[in-house]
Amino acid sequence: MEFGKKNNQIADLKRINSYYFENYINMYEDNGYYFYNLASSINFENIDNPEYFYLYRVNSNKSWTLISYENYNTIHLWWIICLLNGIDNPVKFPDSGTVLKILKAEYVGDVLDKIKKKTL
Repeated sequence: MEFGKKNNQIADLKRINSYYFENYINMYEDNGYYFYNLASSINFENIDNPEYFYLYRVNSNKSWTLISYENYNTIHLWWIICLLNGIDNPVKFPDSGTVLKILKAEYVGDVLDKIKKKTL
């Protein structure tokens, strides 16, 4: 298997939805285990214009996938929410009352394109 490529660039792997983080993050291998490193792969520091975001208050014990669904009508953009908010453990749900920065849905496509082109 080749590494330093995205999921859909590796012929041996099945095709997946364009929202999946595996299409934007390089795959790595260590001692026979395959992994992605979200935190070191994408940096959202250059997206600081407030017109791109709104604030979302978590009002109960919600998973990142549910928050993604509520904001984007898909569970598959949870990783953008986590990265935008500096979440390094997406297994832990956010506490009730937490305020999150959410990328407006109309900008998701542009941001995904920029990530693909490494211009973000």
